[in-house]
Amino acid sequence: MNANILCALLAQRIPPEQFQVYGLEVVFFDPDKNNKPCTDPNESPYDTLENRAIVADVIKNYDKLASEYVDVAKIETEKETLIQAKMRELAIKELKKEGKLTTEGKIK
Repeated sequence: MNANILCALLAQRIPPEQFQVYGLEVVFFDPDKNNKPCTDPNESPYDTLENRAIVADVIKNYDKLASEYVDVAKIETEKETLIQAKMRELAIKELKKEGKLTTEGKIK
């Protein structure tokens, strides 16, 4: 289990300012103590049965959720790469059109 992916999966369902992942342990913050991690589960108003159920569900279904998360992240990265390539292509076309690009592909 990857702690960064676990944190990202939890942040989809619990506001990230309410918790932190230490290794594979989820610790909720105490807003009355400048959002310091709580040592006692009863100290944080964020350490609720609902949030604990979310944590348990994410951990239980981690393999499936993580796989989907990684797949989406890969698609987003590929999409961004394609967008950047298209933007470069359009910029080169514009430079050629304006006569600002040499035959070697350098800007005049």
